[in-house]
Parts: sequence; structure tokens; C-alpha cells
Amino acid sequence: MTSSFDSSHNPRQEALFYRMATAGAGLRAAASATRGGAFAQLPLPRSAVILVGNRRAQLAAESVRALADDIRCPVVIAHQLPSYVGALDLVIVCDDNPGSPLGAALAEAHRRGAATVVVDPGEGPLRAAGSPDTVVVPRPAMAESASFTAYVGAIASALTECGATALAPAGIVEEVADAVDADIAACAPQRDETVNPARQVAQWVAGRRMLAVSTTSALAPVAELASLQMLEAGVVSAASSISELSLSVGALLAAEPQASRDIFYDPFIDGGDEGATVLPLGAIVLAAPNNVGHYRDHYGEVGWARVECPALDAETHHPLVEVCVAAARVGAIAAFSA
Repeated sequence: MTSSFDSSHNPRQEALFYRMATAGAGLRAAASATRGGAFAQLPLPRSAVILVGNRRAQLAAESVRALADDIRCPVVIAHQLPSYVGALDLVIVCDDNPGSPLGAALAEAHRRGAATVVVDPGEGPLRAAGSPDTVVVPRPAMAESASFTAYVGAIASALTECGATALAPAGIVEEVADAVDADIAACAPQRDETVNPARQVAQWVAGRRMLAVSTTSALAPVAELASLQMLEAGVVSAASSISELSLSVGALLAAEPQASRDIFYDPFIDGGDEGATVLPLGAIVLAAPNNVGHYRDHYGEVGWARVECPALDAETHHPLVEVCVAAARVGAIAAFSA
């Protein structure tokens, strides 16, 4: 009987993995804020402005905007406070830098009478810039910074509780957190590649030009997140949509070597850069449960693509599950690619 326990120890991989393993806790923090009535006084706004101070926050805001197809007010994602913001608007500030310059924007939004929410960056000028009425969405105690899913939970919860969408009531956010935690447990560093889906993909993508491909508008930010996390792990990567891949795959494959290097080639004798190779393409196609069959039929037999749908086996079926579980999975893949 073979064991599925991986006794190898890679401190860098484990550090990256446990940094993203707070994804479920970040969602629960938002649900807890909702349960505690933190958002209860938020009115339905004329517009919702999401101020983002880092790339993860921006991608999370884009995902929520894509998912909230029943939105009742305009949602603006910005890096500075728009001049029109006033007493009828909602401003949500997302940055994990306690000294973020967005503190000035938060204070100005309050001065103008806007309702304000901030994802807790930790003690510092940003949190202090809020008013007594500012809703502070807590950060899990063990988290070094807010995760993509923490931002998703905070933004979606605030927009839901103010009446702008029905996307994320507390019960749903808690179920999404359960699904995220289940996927993180399945990808734990102690589980080897025979049973660990993240290790399987990381092993497959090793030595390839990694391309994260989205198949829906809500998964497009997750593909960008995958590319960002792979870069943080030291792996050159990019992101695209499925339509962009379809248009460019011919050129991508044409760049690959058509024949192996001459086994007798010696760079000191023969000179030049004969046989210089381009790494083979490795496209990770991020699918949703309602389209995974189509993309597996289309790309399942090609050697350069792998179709992944982390939410397929989740017990809860909800658009937030598709995004948040996929985000957790790509974080684990990046960790094991370091």
C-alpha cells in the first residue's frame, strides 16, 4: 500500500502555501461582520466606489462587479476618490498597507458625508482616518495581509447589505468559506501529487511557459491573480481570456522548436546558439461548472492545455464558490511551483 503523505520539506513552498491558506478565514471575517450588524446602517447608495491600493484588491473588486449581475447602482473601481462623491455614495477602501495614501481619501469621503467601509489594514494611518461610523471589516488574526478572497468577501458583503445586490448574504459567504477551506485542505503540503490536485498541476506546468486562461468574465481576475502569484513564486507567467488564446495559439505553438537538438551539438566546437529552445506552452484553462465539459471536449486531448474547474466538486454551488475556490487553488499551484 502506497502512502499519499509527502515527507519532503520545502520551506519556501510551505511559506507561500500558508500565506494563502487564510483565504477561508478572510471570507468568514466578512460574514462575521455581517452577522454582527456592522453593515446594518449602510443605505442603498447612488453609487459604490471601491478604492483599491493593490493589485489583489483591484482583481477582487473586478470579480465582484462581474458576479453582481443584479447590481442596483453603478460600481466604480478607482485608485483615488472621484470628485463627484458625496453624501449619497458608498466608499469601500481596500489596501493592506497601514500607511496607505488612501487614508486621505477615506477621510475626505467621510467629510463629504459618504458612507465608508474599510478592510482592516492593521493599526496605522489608514484605519485611523476612518470616522466612528466607518465600518471596519476585520482581518483574521493569523493573516499577514488581506487575501483576494478577503477583499471579495468584504466588498460583496457590503454591497449586499446596503441593498445594491443579493449576491452575498452571510450564510452564503460562510458556505463559500467552507468550500475554500475544503479545497485548501485537499491541497495541503503534506499531501503528495497522487492525491494533491495543486501539486499535480504544478508538476505539469514545470518547465512550460505558463498561461492562465479564463473562460468567464468573473474568472478573468482569477487568471490575472494566478499570473501574479506565479510571478511572486518566481515563475514567469501571463494571463489571457479563452478568446485571446484561440486567436493566438497558432503563434504560441509556432514558436516552439519543431525538432530536438542534435545530440552531437557542442557549443564550444560548433559555436552559435544552435538548438536554442522555447519552453513548451502550458495553458491552465480555468473553467466553471457550467462550461467545463465543453472546454474539456475542446482541449482535453491537446498536450499544451489543462482544463481545471476547482469548484466542480464543491458541495455549495454558487458563483462566489467558482471564483473563490479557483482563487485558492491557483494560490496553491503557485506555492508548489516555487
